Amino acid sequence: TAFAELAASTTTTTTVADTADKDTYTGSMKLDIKVAATVVTESIVTKAAQTVIAAQLGVEASVITVTDVTVTGAEYAIDYSADVAASAKADFETKAAGMAQNTADMATAFENALTTELTAAVMLTLNLEFTVTVTQPPQKQQASSSSTTTTTTTTTTTTTTTTTTTTTTTTTVGQSSGEAIYAGIMVVDIGAASTLVQSTLLGEAVKLVLAAELQVLPTTIEVTNVANEGAKYTIDYSVSVAASAEAGFETKADGLEAKTAQLVTSFKEKFVVAANMEVTIEITQKPTKQAATTTAAPATVTKVSGEVKFTAEGLDVAKVEAAAKAALATVLEIAESALTVTATSETSASTGRRLAAMDWTVEYEAEVEASKKAALETKVTALEASASGTVNLEAALTAAVKAEVGSDVVITGVTFAGSVTEEQTNTQTQETSASVFCGVGIGLAAVLLRLP
Repeated sequence: TAFAELAASTTTTTTVADTADKDTYTGSMKLDIKVAATVVTESIVTKAAQTVIAAQLGVEASVITVTDVTVTGAEYAIDYSADVAASAKADFETKAAGMAQNTADMATAFENALTTELTAAVMLTLNLEFTVTVTQPPQKQQASSSSTTTTTTTTTTTTTTTTTTTTTTTTTVGQSSGEAIYAGIMVVDIGAASTLVQSTLLGEAVKLVLAAELQVLPTTIEVTNVANEGAKYTIDYSVSVAASAEAGFETKADGLEAKTAQLVTSFKEKFVVAANMEVTIEITQKPTKQAATTTAAPATVTKVSGEVKFTAEGLDVAKVEAAAKAALATVLEIAESALTVTATSETSASTGRRLAAMDWTVEYEAEVEASKKAALETKVTALEASASGTVNLEAALTAAVKAEVGSDVVITGVTFAGSVTEEQTNTQTQETSASVFCGVGIGLAAVLLRLP
């Protein structure tokens, strides 16, 4: 079978959590229109895909959300999701698993939806006003010929004779036996220049229009050149005509100049289907149920941060940072592991010392439980505003430095600054495993926008 129902453990994070009465399913497909065409925009593909997928899965179009359309040349990668009510899940999953068996229906649905969206987008949005001028009706071309020269040399033992023989061979160029080539020119003015009107698409439209007016197959018409200047396109073309049909063809060709009104109407009808897109649909992931996602309520923490300044001799950055962390943990009554400190220094302006004294600045930060906010605010206020707070911090620093260096170090000029704030932590998502439907990719080849 194209799809196998497998029990697989998967961990999936979704931005929309499943509710008690709905589940979210996601799927993807690829659409290849063979020839890149800017007129087939992401918006057009989105609307067509939404209609087709909804019909295939038996849900309202509003249930389907096309989450992304990525265009690479002529290929469109489509991701979509569906929010399905609990009461409809069983039927939805049955239809999702059966997508491989309904490729013909999907092809027809995509043809109708894409044609509808293209017609609306191109004819209504651009509001094209065609003007057609037949500058040269199809005229029969003369068959060309080429000649070849063959040289024959004959040698004898007594006399050398050289004989040159010229043979002329006539070769028909540009047509097969029993066919004639007619060449013509027309000018198409679309009223206003638009980047959506590609020369390739307009050339294909010419084939359809001329085929209808001259009563030949589009495959017998070749657009040899399209020259564009603003809203005006000059189109050179040729038509291969069987010898038995030349008389009837020439009658129609001679009357082409008098049919500009009919040509304009025909262009309006044929332009949208001119791309003759051969669309390949690949279902890269059928709708797959997503794991339920539980989002935890935002957690609140207390953050304390600031700086400590002091002057001391004979210390390095590592010892200062270790001592400052221990001292701050003591006076703030928090764990050392909660603290992050960074120490910087510069030579003190004081003089008369045997060793150079350094002015140290230690920036600190810590996150603790929200319940400690009030207590920390009290401690920070005391350390900043009271003499006893400064004394306590200096004593804690002195003890911590002695523990680091193994001897007493004189610490002076201790100052403390700090602030206490309440912050929310990042939202955490709890992911659960779910049994999903897994499928192999399928290819759906369909010719969309069929020519009349």
